[in-house]
Amino acid sequence: MSVVELAHWALSGAGHLGLALMAGAWLAQARAPGWADRARRAIGRTAALGWGISLAAAMAGLWSEAASMADVGFTEAGPAVQQMLSTTHYGRAWTVATLALFGALPWVLRTRPRLPALAALAVYAYARSLFGHAGADGDWTWQAASAAVHLLLISVWCGEVLLTGWVVLRGDTPAPTFASYLAAVSRSATWALAGLVLTGLANGAFVSGFAPFSLSGAYQTLLLAKLALVAAAALLGGANRFLLLPRLDTSPRARRLCLLILRGESLLLLATLVMASILAATPPHPD
Repeated sequence: MSVVELAHWALSGAGHLGLALMAGAWLAQARAPGWADRARRAIGRTAALGWGISLAAAMAGLWSEAASMADVGFTEAGPAVQQMLSTTHYGRAWTVATLALFGALPWVLRTRPRLPALAALAVYAYARSLFGHAGADGDWTWQAASAAVHLLLISVWCGEVLLTGWVVLRGDTPAPTFASYLAAVSRSATWALAGLVLTGLANGAFVSGFAPFSLSGAYQTLLLAKLALVAAAALLGGANRFLLLPRLDTSPRARRLCLLILRGESLLLLATLVMASILAATPPHPD
């Protein structure tokens, strides 16, 4: 494992994190338009943070890819950047992703949910999915579409859990508000998980050519690790929904425990995002 590979994985993971923060902030704003100024300001700052992380990761990622392509040092990659943007598939996908990111900027500055911003985030997710092997057979394929939906769903799940556990809900949030908000998050997370299962199966079929044993040992190990993280996060989410949610109206201790579980689930989902970025950059078949 080289330093260049680690840099690529780290920047890809940062881009996924930025998307998750923006998706979570969009949903939080849509769900809580009349909340206190504290919550609205915190959600807006999180959206801006996600946007900034995404832009920084995109810029550094382009420079890193150019340095790798030209086989030069990071500080000497300037001339290769223009060539990468104009002549490579990565450069074209990067351009679309960055334009989509700037398409979401008016929403970030105004901190209000807008459908154009949602469309921009969807385009951003699609373009990012083309950075990996999902775009190897073309930009407009079922494999690319499935990978993009998969990335968007895991970002939505991770982002809304992050926002709920660390930004929106607190121990002193009124019990009815706490319970109703958590119920809404739980429902959307359930739908996201169902979509992840379906798109995950589709992605596995596309990547393996319907022959799972043809995958490399490293890819299989990473895939199993990602599945284990998703399963653990789903178990924590299920514990909140079925064990604690019915008790939130009457038990302050249940609310505190619920927050703790939400934060643990968010950390597992962050690890899942990192694993997804590594998988996207890992050759699925042996050389």
